[in-house]
Amino acid sequence: FDLRLARFVCCKAVRVAMPREISIEMPFAMGAADFWALRMDRNFDVFCAHHDKMNYHPESNEVTIDAEGLVYVQQRNRLQMKENPVPKSVRSMVGSGDDFSYRVHYRFHRDAFDEAHPFRYTTEFPVLSERIKVEGRQWLVPISPTACTFRAVVHLSILISGVGGAAERAVEKSMRAAYNELAGRAARFRAHGTAGICSGPRSEERRVGKECRS
Repeated sequence: FDLRLARFVCCKAVRVAMPREISIEMPFAMGAADFWALRMDRNFDVFCAHHDKMNYHPESNEVTIDAEGLVYVQQRNRLQMKENPVPKSVRSMVGSGDDFSYRVHYRFHRDAFDEAHPFRYTTEFPVLSERIKVEGRQWLVPISPTACTFRAVVHLSILISGVGGAAERAVEKSMRAAYNELAGRAARFRAHGTAGICSGPRSEERRVGKECRS
């Protein structure tokens, strides 16, 4: 989610269009199993949220066994932007308060990461949720014990008359930039963890098993 998106979506009429499909493929200098293990570490979510100028708040974590006998994880999280992207002049008109947060629902298998068992996510926005849709899936292709290929497909739809297409292009550009940083973030997290990072109230930090340093 990009700060520009909220500025595009204020007080516009609905347009009708097919979702934009964004395909990502890039090499990772990390083994597939090592990277996938970060999915289970919610401190990695704290780390990424910090670098995206957000606070991370975990809400639920459900672990079950699916029909294939694989461990299946469903997580719900709230991401709070440190800077509200909605202009103050229109916050009441679009139903946004001073705080701007949105929710992300993750579904993935703990030990499987191929195309048939991808990491899936959907995003729930607090304003114009019926007009803004973002969902995607990600998977890995192992190359060696220390390398893999990361692949993702994102479906993005902004049904805002007059600016929806421009907003989608802007968000796509930001998404691609964020994905380009993912491998580097994973490597830095594995090397240093969340040292020096504080995301949200201390009570939230304890919930993800992290010491928050001021």
